[in-house]
Order: sequence, then C-alpha cells, then structure tokens
Amino acid sequence: NFVHNEDFLRFLHGVIGRHAPLCPNFMLEAERVKNGMVYVMDGRGPVRAGKPADEDVLGAITIVKGRVTEYKPFPVYRAYTSNGFILIDPWLHAMLVNELLGLDVARHEVRHEVRQAPSAG
Repeated sequence: NFVHNEDFLRFLHGVIGRHAPLCPNFMLEAERVKNGMVYVMDGRGPVRAGKPADEDVLGAITIVKGRVTEYKPFPVYRAYTSNGFILIDPWLHAMLVNELLGLDVARHEVRHEVRQAPSAG
C-alpha cells in the first residue's frame, strides 16, 4: 500500500512555487494568456470531458501582464494515483531533483561536521 507523504507534497509545492516564474513552459503560457490563472497539471492522467481529475491538478499559476506572479497549490493533489506516480514539467522535475539532491548534500555535510567535531577534554 502506498502512503501519501504530506511533507514531500509541501516540498514539491514549494519547489514549484519558487521556480514557477522561471519555468520555460509557464513563461510561454504567460505570454500567451497575458492575465489570468492557468492550472498546473500532472501529466500522468487523462483529461475526460475536457476536465482533469481533481487529484491531477497540482495547482494554479497567476499571470499578470504576461508574467507568472504566483503559484497556489491545490490541496487535493496526489503524488500517486491509479494512473501512476507524479509526472511534472521536465524543467520543474529537474529543479525538484536538484533541490532534493541539495537536501542530501546538506544532510551529508551536517553528518560530516558532527563526525569532525573535536572532543572535549
């Protein structure tokens, strides 16, 4: 059984929020839309009757004057559904991986510093 990890989802939404204004596909969409909101979709699920499943909507970006200004996550999004695991924009995926690797590097550096701490005495 798969257990949804709320910490990971918060991290994922944080990554998207930080990088949304620089995401090439979002920037193209912002130029096209100019003003408004655009859904950020998980690419794994089919769109039925013109509407995606709620659990496949990551969130929405706000566009003002052709620029992405904000990302708002949707609380019902799920990283895993009957259609599979998360499938996000390739550029955002790379940002997610980079930040996850950064966490691992930071954790390793902390462990290394602890091991190298001088002994009292």
